[in-house]
Amino acid sequence: MTRALLDAGHRAVGLCNVAIGLQRYFASALGTDPARVSLEHAGLNHLTWRRGVRGGRKEVLPELLSARGEEIAGLAGVPLPVLQDLGVVPSYYLRYFYFHDEVVAEERQRPSRAAEVAAIERELMELYGDPTLDRKPELLSRRGRGVLLRGRRRADRVAVRRRW
Repeated sequence: MTRALLDAGHRAVGLCNVAIGLQRYFASALGTDPARVSLEHAGLNHLTWRRGVRGGRKEVLPELLSARGEEIAGLAGVPLPVLQDLGVVPSYYLRYFYFHDEVVAEERQRPSRAAEVAAIERELMELYGDPTLDRKPELLSRRGRGVLLRGRRRADRVAVRRRW
């Protein structure tokens, strides 16, 4: 999308939505509004780590990792020992770095993500052709957020060869 905007002469910056997704997840876990949760990040775009989570004035990442470690590990697409060793929450995309060989082997067993997204886009275009559509199609959440949810199931299957 960013490339299309730039190619058409628009000024645009594209950023990964993992940060906002995790902010909303942490807010839900804390039972508060996302506006009351701030995250400390290191990195840029897809290559980021959440180094801190503040609920109000209090740092709560260690508590969240302790109470919801398995769930957070699933969102990050890495096994829980990785989160425990790092003490931070990596972006889902960093699983390609930490577990390159395992992820490549897994990805070769199914259609590419590009093919998946293309099929979703075709379905969405059909839905958007309906002039009575007045709500966000559920299918739209599978285009981007589906990656995070799919990682939740995969984290348990990753064969860990490194020190984790």
